Amino acid sequence: MEQHSSNLSELSRREVLLEPRLQGKGDAFRKFCRRLAKKLGAAGDEARPDVVAQAREDVHALVAGPASNADLALQFCSSVVVDVVAQGWALKPGRTKILLQSPKTEGATALEIKQRIRAGHLLERDAQLREGAVMEFIRNMEQQRLGPSGWVSIFSLMRDGRELASKLHAASKETDEVKRAEMLTSAVSPYVQVVETDAVCSLTGLRLTDIWRYFRHTWVSTYKSLPGRSMMLLVRDAAEPNHPVIGIAALGSSMAQQTLRDQWIGWDSETFLKKLHEKPTAKWCRWVHESVERLLDSIYRKDLVSDVIIQRQHLRKPTQEVIEKLLKEAGRAAKAHHMDADAADHKRNSTGGADSGVDWVKQAITPLFRAKRAKTLALLLGIRRSLRDAGLSDGSAAALKKALANSQGRHAVRQLVRLVKAEHVGVNMMDIIICGAVAPYNTLLGGKGNGKHSSC
Repeated sequence: MEQHSSNLSELSRREVLLEPRLQGKGDAFRKFCRRLAKKLGAAGDEARPDVVAQAREDVHALVAGPASNADLALQFCSSVVVDVVAQGWALKPGRTKILLQSPKTEGATALEIKQRIRAGHLLERDAQLREGAVMEFIRNMEQQRLGPSGWVSIFSLMRDGRELASKLHAASKETDEVKRAEMLTSAVSPYVQVVETDAVCSLTGLRLTDIWRYFRHTWVSTYKSLPGRSMMLLVRDAAEPNHPVIGIAALGSSMAQQTLRDQWIGWDSETFLKKLHEKPTAKWCRWVHESVERLLDSIYRKDLVSDVIIQRQHLRKPTQEVIEKLLKEAGRAAKAHHMDADAADHKRNSTGGADSGVDWVKQAITPLFRAKRAKTLALLLGIRRSLRDAGLSDGSAAALKKALANSQGRHAVRQLVRLVKAEHVGVNMMDIIICGAVAPYNTLLGGKGNGKHSSC
């Protein structure tokens, strides 16, 4: 695909020329685009979602029977066009060229732009809600069932907005500050509930994961599972009998690379080195030594010692020979893992907390983790050896200054900073990846507020 400017369009709009390589399917692609453009032109704004929904069905109908690579390429490119059109782009097909034109932004207010983006998200969300499995899930959640205290459904966890508004209105009229605070507390009493696997709501008998998922489906954007670790949370209101849901949230694995965050914390290696150069104190020298020692202590080494891959004295005075020996063992273990890898078994045996009964030693000595341990240990010993060779022999500011004057010492500090960052990002941090309120609370307060990225 190629992007170019158009003399006929406003300067604030972009045009993208579509020229996918479709191995003899180019005519079918252009025909699909012309047909879609004609339907969009004939439909008004209200009918546009229906046209997009039908276009998604038409994409599947482009291929009958077993699909070749060319057929799959045709479907993929056609699907991309539909997705872009759903976000408000204009489709302008010619006899030999297909153009996509970005939505007009010049003169549009922030609210108009926001509404256009919301409309695009709604198209995607509604398409997801029409999927068979999703429809079945929603029907099941909305069906009445016998709970611990009577007949319930997901609607039992939704608060009546009129009743809430009435209580808040009465509180706003109260002039006595103490009474007003009491009225507000009785109107809304929020608390956080962690969504644990297979846990059920004690008031309704509904699975907490299903409750969380249902309310996530009510948002403007589509519900997608995210990679990495996650912890789902429900915010509930104890002021009402069934403790209705105020909002949902989720914490997830932190992003490994985020420049502004890393510079602010001090995890950016160049920023950190500059700080040490400006003020090489004994405190920072001790930090370097202690960080290396802590990271070494965190690695399980018993099997590597018993197999004579490394000896205890090598931890204090590493040699190039032992470092190369560890790297060789890491390669051997990695090869053994790839020869007989069972990802499901690793996942099955490593889930759970400290009291989950997982045999962590058994996990550690598997070829996969043995390879990782040997490689990390080699890296740490290489850092310690480089720092020693660069003159970092004690915990003084002078020793740190001497080591930083050496290119080998600076490189070792860079590597150490990256390992310390990885330690904290992987273990000590999570990001707020989901945060928002549900009706009727979403008209009052909820969500990320200013929309900035948050971490904890």
